[in-house]
Amino acid sequence: MNKDELLKIYSAYLPYDLEFEAFGRRGKINEIQLKPDFVLGLDIDSHVRHFYPDSGLPILYDLSYLTKEIEHEGKKITPIVELAKLGTGEQECGVTNGNLGTCYVNAKNEKKGFFIYHPEGYFIWQVGKNAEPMIVKNQLKLFQKLLEWHFNIFSLPESEYINKATLTQKQ
Repeated sequence: MNKDELLKIYSAYLPYDLEFEAFGRRGKINEIQLKPDFVLGLDIDSHVRHFYPDSGLPILYDLSYLTKEIEHEGKKITPIVELAKLGTGEQECGVTNGNLGTCYVNAKNEKKGFFIYHPEGYFIWQVGKNAEPMIVKNQLKLFQKLLEWHFNIFSLPESEYINKATLTQKQ
């Protein structure tokens, strides 16, 4: 990816304490400088170290972890379930068969429905087997959550990020 593409991606995560690994250490991005060159400021042990984006890797979850339990700010959550609650307003939700981005929802009107992350990058909500799927109205809010939880929503290739889930498992 070129520097302009990386700038757009990394700046989207800036408000959400994205972690990076550079210099053999981990830290959170706390600034992006554009002049004289595009560099990132990484807070490591309360000291800012500047580096070029191609000399470090962001630490992100792969989208396959939408239906798996992850840890965020000390709490264990299943992202697709939390997104379904936000997207549908229903509270009774759970993962179905572990399919990527699919979650069942027991709607108040007694009909079961499905909340789905579509591979083309949007969320749909379908109540009943024969019902027409609807695009969820608050897409921006849902994608802000994915940024906050550090998901790779920009489809960075595996070689350009560190998988947060496998990193956690190694510790």
